Amino acid sequence: MRKLILLLTLFFSLVLITKAQVVATFQSGTIKGKITDTIASSPVGFANIVLYRVKDASLAQGAVSSPDGSFIIKKIPEGKYNIVISSVGYLKHKINNVQISADKPEINLGKIVLKPFVSKLSEVTVTSEKAAVEYFLDKKVVNVEKDIASEGGNALDVLRNVPSVTVDADNSINLRGESKVRIQVDGRPSKFSGTTLDQIPASDIESIEIISNPSAKYNPEGKSGIINIKMKKSKDDGFNGTVIVGAGTNDRYNASVNLNYKYNKVNFFLTYLTKTYGSTGLRTKNRITYGWDSINHIYEDGNFYKKNNLNNLKAGIDLYLNPNNTLTLTGQYNNAFRQNNEDINTTKKNINYIITKYY
Repeated sequence: MRKLILLLTLFFSLVLITKAQVVATFQSGTIKGKITDTIASSPVGFANIVLYRVKDASLAQGAVSSPDGSFIIKKIPEGKYNIVISSVGYLKHKINNVQISADKPEINLGKIVLKPFVSKLSEVTVTSEKAAVEYFLDKKVVNVEKDIASEGGNALDVLRNVPSVTVDADNSINLRGESKVRIQVDGRPSKFSGTTLDQIPASDIESIEIISNPSAKYNPEGKSGIINIKMKKSKDDGFNGTVIVGAGTNDRYNASVNLNYKYNKVNFFLTYLTKTYGSTGLRTKNRITYGWDSINHIYEDGNFYKKNNLNNLKAGIDLYLNPNNTLTLTGQYNNAFRQNNEDINTTKKNINYIITKYY
């Protein structure tokens, strides 16, 4: 009986250890499927498949179906997603609450059937709407106006929601895990970097191009990729502007004003961004130092609060020399400061001991 109990205990321990190892080694999952239509059951090629996180509706990943209608999205972090599938001439198809986890790292959606868009109209007005993410042969384009989570923020806030781009706590930008990224503005090399992109209001950005495999025409000079930020440009004469105000938890407030006046070949612009955001957290430290004749034990715990303030003012003039050349003169003022408050409790203990040797 004792041997049986011992064998059962060893068996369940091995099962738990194996399961824990599977969870620990899980990094990303995969979603795949095939898209067809309802009439001829023929494949729908070049359809857009976009993943949105359920928790905050932010953009996570995306792909385009191949000519045979099949698609596969790899390197998806653990979590729950809503999937939106769209193609010209078909109604949008949505799949909610798709869970990627260590237990189910690979999801096969099977055959996904799209319904053709059919409507009888007396008059036809053709309008177009940009998708959140557009895929081309040499680049991926993210349309910023479709990203609600970036409203009232800056260029770094936009990049945090771009698939394949990560921004760490020090505002360093990585593209597919590589840090050697070139930043361009309107196709031209820029002085901006990860530490200065917060000076560009998100309301001034039209789209962001992600070029992960630059061709020879971009002259990447050993860079792992290019991030090209395309700024908004007014095409019509006259005065226009936008005002955005936002608020959130943890003392998060923001406001931006974007004014523009264009007359013939001259364009005047002025933008202002103010942003306040705070962060709170807990900090603990437990350190034990062993000496020859003593043990030092230091334990710290406490709360910290950080408050950041940013003000950015930019004004300038555009001179449109011809359709391919524009002369721009700009001036910019930045003011940023941080307030740190900490409440730390420290406990120190010294323990002396004697080593006795017997011969």
